[in-house]
Amino acid sequence: MSLIKKSLTYSTRQPYLLANTHSRSQQDYVTPTLSLLAFISAMTTTVKGNVNKLQLSTAAISKETLDFLVPPADDRLIRVAHTLMLNPVSVTDRDMIDALELEVVDENFESEEGCEYFYIRSWAVSADDLALIIRNWEDR
Repeated sequence: MSLIKKSLTYSTRQPYLLANTHSRSQQDYVTPTLSLLAFISAMTTTVKGNVNKLQLSTAAISKETLDFLVPPADDRLIRVAHTLMLNPVSVTDRDMIDALELEVVDENFESEEGCEYFYIRSWAVSADDLALIIRNWEDR
């Protein structure tokens, strides 16, 4: 499935590759409930922390520059966005689409001049295949 998100505001945003360096049990993890303002604060802190771990400047990162990651003011979607930040493997495609207000696109998609787009790709992996992938990574 191919998804995009358009940002009309920040056409000069630089791409960042962020990696989460810790893992959580998929069975027992429960996302804490946050208000929209608390989520925005937690998300901003998390992004800045991840960028700091890469020894990059966070001077240009603010709540405003991360506005495209803020879900609609709906308790369920705030929880989905928070789960996506903390435990992304447990979020369904449909919930991710709703929380980030993504649009599903196909080969007929035409971009608009002056707009920035974020490309997100999603796919299903069986538990056996995922275990094999992890074993191969660990063997390297």
